[in-house]
Amino acid sequence: MLEEKKSAEVAIDLAAAPTSQPEQSRLARSAPWLLLLLCLLPFLLTAYAYYDHSHPQGDEPHYLVISQTMWLYHSIDVMKDYNHQDYLSFYPVRLDPHIATSASGQVLPLHSIGGPFLWMIPFALGGRLGTLFFICLLSALTVLNIYLLLLAMGIQRRYAFGVALAFALGSPIYVYSHLTFVEPLAALICIYIMRVICQPTRRIGDLIGASLALGLLHWIHIRFALVEMVLFGFLLVRLYLDNRTDSTGQFKRYAAYLLPFLALFLLFEIYNLTVWGTLNPAANQASAGKVPFLALPFTGIIGIFFDQEFGLFTNFPLFAFALPGILLTLKRKYLTLNLLLFALFVPYVIMVASFDSWAGGWGPPARFILVLTPTLAFPVAYALQRAGNVVLNSFFVLCTLFAALIGVAYIWADKSGFNGGHGASLAMLYVQKVTHIIFTPYIPSLFQPHQKPLFLAWLAALFVLTVGTRLLVRWKERRGALLSRS
Repeated sequence: MLEEKKSAEVAIDLAAAPTSQPEQSRLARSAPWLLLLLCLLPFLLTAYAYYDHSHPQGDEPHYLVISQTMWLYHSIDVMKDYNHQDYLSFYPVRLDPHIATSASGQVLPLHSIGGPFLWMIPFALGGRLGTLFFICLLSALTVLNIYLLLLAMGIQRRYAFGVALAFALGSPIYVYSHLTFVEPLAALICIYIMRVICQPTRRIGDLIGASLALGLLHWIHIRFALVEMVLFGFLLVRLYLDNRTDSTGQFKRYAAYLLPFLALFLLFEIYNLTVWGTLNPAANQASAGKVPFLALPFTGIIGIFFDQEFGLFTNFPLFAFALPGILLTLKRKYLTLNLLLFALFVPYVIMVASFDSWAGGWGPPARFILVLTPTLAFPVAYALQRAGNVVLNSFFVLCTLFAALIGVAYIWADKSGFNGGHGASLAMLYVQKVTHIIFTPYIPSLFQPHQKPLFLAWLAALFVLTVGTRLLVRWKERRGALLSRS
């Protein structure tokens, strides 16, 4: 079981002097609001800059078309919108339809309707900009849930705040906070459910909220069903263990967790049967050939983590700190957490890596993996806190600033930084052009020849960081033991 109390080995006081209890209480109350403010300011400014500078890119306009069709025609027959060119209100040129065909031959949206339904009211009130601001708010709530999860897991408050803010600025959360994709919605649900699993107690409201959130995942995209099943199972087991120690209101707690989810799932299957003519939950994707296991996953796995245009580590290097963090948490205390991360990442990464478009199509990096990246906040924070080293913390800040700089560059880069597998990140090329610092030749690409030495060099760098962090932790523990003896 995940323990509720702070471990002595992770309780590190960063304060130069003791803080009084009232001051700690004030800091505790204001920290979440300050974090939200520090997230929303860059998110909203970037969203407005993107709105002012560029029309929607990639799949964005097609998601907006679904919302517009629902609002204007009370229908999901998106061809009405495409034929009437209502989309010209947010997309200034001709838009080729993204459509699929049902079993009865009816033309329907290729993309799932869950996301467009959730942001339909913001779209109706503020058009494309209203939708972007809605995504910004959800992204800020994702960061807030990261912070609350870290506190629940025993991370010291200042490290929790710093790592959460770093995830806001130096992870895919920032890049996608101003884009009309469904991945930010799924990322919020995933980290929220993980927080409910890991927190010491689960109230009825937590169970209802988690149930509704899980029930939305397959509506948002059937690709997230694999994540949904893992989270559902782990939370169900946690609820069972809770009820073993406190049998009061067992039926009520199970009903609060199971009924909303089952209702949303049943409604989803009714929708598939009546609209698509099948109980296949992936009917829209299957009709267009967008299914997994069309290719071996090995190339996709390398690309998901190390490719210059689409890779997680290459675009957001702060995630490299998750590797030493995971190794440091390989102990009984964190067994449930590690099992959860393993069950989330391994099947999902293998699945998306087996798509013929493992990169997520034309777009920014780490699109498919975005849903899971917030869950890596704990191993990152744990590694930094256990090491407690100024040099390591400074390097973490530099990694965050690098990713944030590239994230800002997406606004002004060619094609808004949307990559298409051409061998070089457009956002990085823009930063090179502005700073006159050449660095892209040192970042590997699956779409260029003779890249094996670069991939090996990056793997070696990850190994050095992991071993170095472990050595710093040992050195700190030995120094602490010597000081305690003296």
